[in-house]
Order: sequence, then structure tokens, then C-alpha cells
Amino acid sequence: MKKIPILKRLIKKGDSIIPRIVKEKIPLYKRERIEKWVNLLQREIRRPSRIIALIIGLILIYLVFSIGSSRVNRLAIQGKEVNILLLGTDSTGTKGCTDTIFLISYQPKTQHLRILSIPRDTLVTVFYQGKKRLDKINHVYSRGGIKLLLNLLEKSLKEDISFYAIVDYAGFRNMVDIVGGIEVYVSKHMKYTDRAGGLYINIPPGLQKLDGEKVLQYVRYRSNMGDIGRIERQQEIIKLFIEKLTQSDNQILTSSKVLRELKEHILTNLSLSDIVSLALHLKKLDLQKISILKAQGEPYWVKGRAYWQMDWDQIRAQWQPLPQSETLVTSPEEIIKVRILNGCGKRGASKALQHWLRKDKNIDVLEIGRADRFTYEETLILDQVGKKENASYVKRVLGFGRVYEKIDPEVLVDVTIIIGKDFLDQKKRGGMWDPSR
Repeated sequence: MKKIPILKRLIKKGDSIIPRIVKEKIPLYKRERIEKWVNLLQREIRRPSRIIALIIGLILIYLVFSIGSSRVNRLAIQGKEVNILLLGTDSTGTKGCTDTIFLISYQPKTQHLRILSIPRDTLVTVFYQGKKRLDKINHVYSRGGIKLLLNLLEKSLKEDISFYAIVDYAGFRNMVDIVGGIEVYVSKHMKYTDRAGGLYINIPPGLQKLDGEKVLQYVRYRSNMGDIGRIERQQEIIKLFIEKLTQSDNQILTSSKVLRELKEHILTNLSLSDIVSLALHLKKLDLQKISILKAQGEPYWVKGRAYWQMDWDQIRAQWQPLPQSETLVTSPEEIIKVRILNGCGKRGASKALQHWLRKDKNIDVLEIGRADRFTYEETLILDQVGKKENASYVKRVLGFGRVYEKIDPEVLVDVTIIIGKDFLDQKKRGGMWDPSR
């Protein structure tokens, strides 16, 4: 009952109860329908329960009317790819450089999602105010704006990119917090201090749930692998974030918190109806159909400055639409090289698992050892080379565990298994645990 004065003020202002982001997208004929609802609300002001129901219904009716006409939905109906350029920067204005450049493509026919990360040091030829020059791609947005960057990528990929979203650091942190954080396996202790840039990173190793601030530190950390290692972590996080959205029972993308973030920290040409339509498609996404594309190319030096020379021909070849009949690989094409680390603390666990895996001709255990700690509750199966089908195959052989993508070129195996305490339960079920064998 205490909220009634607020409702009265909203109704007196007419259609101001419609969020600003929605209001700007409403055609005239739909606005007339909404005004009829507002008039009805004014007549029902003395009946609070009906007012609340009508307000909710008003928003829902608008969404129902607009989803079918959204650009995302039109592309999906036509069977065309929905391509979105995602930029991460310290500001949604055009003063800062783009720290992260992603191209996300959703293929409606096969319900595949592809993610391409473009290194910020990629060498490009660009025209600034009619003058041709060489530059790094992360400078294009700040010096020429979003249209110039979109045109450059469309020509390089020979693909139409209809949508863009520019997210600043605050928006990124808040979006991660809204979904409840992200569970990440950190392979080693990350510690870095940049007082001038105000960057302080301190993340211990192991499996843990990171909040928005820690996830931002995780993707900004630069190891001895330089920008490539950072790109791999960014790809890992965006994939985990999408998985979190698809697994959630809540309509996160259409919540009031997300709409507030859209207004304050995200600059995009996606309308509210586009976002809702995209959310509905993502809810149906099969997690096995998320593909991470590697940036093909090599380091390149120009006048003492380091660049990344992108092989656009190979990228375009990877970007071809996936066949609708594509199925998961049921057995590996080559021997899977495996490392086993004891994370449960039970003596002999690594050898017992090694003995078990020898029964499978497709798996070769090259190394056993200890994990960073003995407190893992769940067995982790880490994809170290970007072939998730190999890690999934190992999981099918084991019959338990959880698969994570953790690409690490310094590791000389395809898959790492970190044994958790759930491995010991196999003994109770008459399974593999028997250190005497």
C-alpha cells in the first residue's frame, strides 16, 4: 500500500511509466494503444491490486507486439546469421581504446554460436579523414568511431555486421554480479600491480567463483604469453557467461537491473525487442554448439612497433556457415594425451585412474602428479588445446567429472584430469577405485 503514491505520480505523468529505452522505439500506432492503457490505469487508481497487474500487463503487451518485428527475429526467420560486434573499453565514449574486440555470430538454422576474438594489436589499413594510414585495430573506434570499425571488419570478413554493443568496465563488472558471478578454474596464481593504471590483481589458483571485480582482473591479466593469453581468458569468460545465461531459470536479460546497465554502461544499437528476442534464442542454445574461433596470424613488426598480422583468408574460411547435419564426434581422430593430477589427497588415486584409462586405446596417460591442493570436491577435466570433444570423450570414459576449457600452450597434453573426492565414491558403486591393482 505504501507504493500507491509512487504509482499515482507515474500515472499523472502519462506514458512516463514506460522505460525511456522502450519509449524511444515505440511506433505511433503502438503508442496510441499504450495511451489507452494509461487512461484505463487513471480510471482504476482506487484499486491498487489491479493497477500493479495492469502495469505488468502493459509492459508484457508491448514486448509481445514488438518481438515479432525485431531485427534479430527478422534475420532469424530468414535464416540469416545474427552478427554482433562486442567491444570492451574503459568508457562508452570514443576517447579510450578498445581493450577487447569480439565478433559473436548466431546461426539460427543450426542454432550454433561462434565467437571470434580479434587481437587488439591487429594491423589494419584505415582511412582517417581521407588519409590512408597503418594502425592498430584497437585505435580505430577512438579515432574514427563505431561506423568506421564496423565497415573495416565487414570488408575484412566479407560479412554483414548488423549490431554492436560497447561495454565499459563498470558495466562488465555489474553484469557478472547480476548473473551471480562466474565459476573459473585458475591454473596459477595471478599477481600484478600497475599503480599508474590503478590495476591491482591478486587471484589464487584453483576452482573458484569470481565476482565482477575479480573476473575483470582475470581477463585483464597479462602473463608471459602477452596478448594471446589474455585473449584466451577473455574467450573463456564470455563462453562461461553465455552458458550461465542459458542455464538460468530467470529472465536475466530482460530484468530491470540489466535495463539499468544498458542505459548507464552499455552503448548499443540493439533495441529492447532485439535483446528480448536474442535472449529467447539463447535460452534454447545447446552448449555443445558454442565454437571458439582462434585468431589466425603471426606477430609482425613495422618501424620497431609490434603488431599482429591477421590471416583474414583463414578467418573467412572458419566463418563459413556450419552444416545443419553436423553431429558431435563420438570417438577421437587421434590418441588423446592425458595428464592426471591428484586433487583429492588419497594416496594412489592417480595410479588407479591411470590403470583404468589404459583400458581405452584412444587415451594415453603421459604424466601423473599432484594438483595445487587436495580439497577438490569434484573431478575436473580440462581441455588444454581447444578441442572440447576430446575432453568430452574422456568424461564419457570416466562416467563422471566436469569439463572445462582451459587452453594452455605451455602444457604438453590435450587433457588434464584433476581428481576430486567424487572419484573415491566410485569404490562404493563398485567402480574403478582400487590402488592395489
